Amino acid sequence: MNDPELAVVEFVLTATVYSDNKRLEPNDLPPAYRSAFYSDGRIERPTKPTMDTAAEATGVAEPWNVISGLMSTDKDDFDGSLIFTDREMAEGWFADRATAEHV
Repeated sequence: MNDPELAVVEFVLTATVYSDNKRLEPNDLPPAYRSAFYSDGRIERPTKPTMDTAAEATGVAEPWNVISGLMSTDKDDFDGSLIFTDREMAEGWFADRATAEHV
């Protein structure tokens, strides 16, 4: 993926959907995302997208820097987690920019 902003938003959205949908299994996550969340032989729920996991999964060195300008994003300075203040807005933003490779 060439757009770092889109990559980080996709990662955070995917982690959020995975956490919310208990029917999804680890193999439903893309391999890079699975790897970022894999710990102690499993992936715990809820998944918590952090600056570190986002950087590992997307290859974007400073994930917060690329999404901090979006109105629907926020960062917890204590644990580095990346969150959406308005998930619907984030989903709409992503849907407007995603190409066929993302769907």
